[in-house]
Amino acid sequence: MITILLLCTCKKYTDLQVTPLSTALIKTPKFIDNTQRGDFNKIRFECLLCPYVTDNYLQIRGHVSSHTRFKCNYCEATFSRKDTLKTHVNRHTGEKPFVCDVCNLQFSHPYSRYLHRKTHHPDSKLSSS
Repeated sequence: MITILLLCTCKKYTDLQVTPLSTALIKTPKFIDNTQRGDFNKIRFECLLCPYVTDNYLQIRGHVSSHTRFKCNYCEATFSRKDTLKTHVNRHTGEKPFVCDVCNLQFSHPYSRYLHRKTHHPDSKLSSS
């Protein structure tokens, strides 16, 4: 088993190895060379924190980020995404950065704004902001 990315000879990931982002990710997933089993075309990515294994680089990146928890300073809630934590904190602080572009009503969560627009302004075109 090879756990150092630089020892990987798979052409598919050659460019990936030299990017700064992937260098930071080397510390989290294991890169397993499967050539001992005769499978020369795949690299398996194994999470160091749990038994999860995949042959898809994007899937391991998404999975590894699920182990990163962002904790709310106001309550015991934790989130896997920083933007989700920020939206949650808005409920504690009273900040309402999401504004209806039809009536200027403000909301702490984007989905609340979406439901408002759908209910109160069904004929107006929904904007992405």
